[in-house]
Amino acid sequence: MNPGSILNIKKLIRSITLEEAKKVADHVLSLDTSKEIENYLNEEIKIKLYNKVILN
Repeated sequence: MNPGSILNIKKLIRSITLEEAKKVADHVLSLDTSKEIENYLNEEIKIKLYNKVILN
């Protein structure tokens, strides 16, 4: 991971609430494979970025 990506991930983490983080963590713990987790997190990131960029 390059330094620019780390900064973007830090910004994303700072932009979510504790409630949102708990919801994501609970869902991740219910998944069976690393691929399912990766796909879910990628979708969550897309949704979060869409809401931040498009709707705000």
